[in-house]
Amino acid sequence: MKNDLKKIIGKRVQIYRKQRSLTQEELAEKIDKTVETVSNIERGIKLPGLATLEDIRKALGVSLSELIDVNTDKK
Repeated sequence: MKNDLKKIIGKRVQIYRKQRSLTQEELAEKIDKTVETVSNIERGIKLPGLATLEDIRKALGVSLSELIDVNTDKK
């Protein structure tokens, strides 16, 4: 389940970032993280902590549930 959650969150971050025409570099700057961190989140390698999820949520203008709700399919 943890691996699935990492993949789900990562894919959603990537989708919302691209919809907003942001590069990984721009998102990283907005959330005060490295590009490598953003890349690792999007590829499902790293599960972001709650504070980072909140920063991502704000930067992308989405709700927390849009990023983490495993009962909705955002493919």
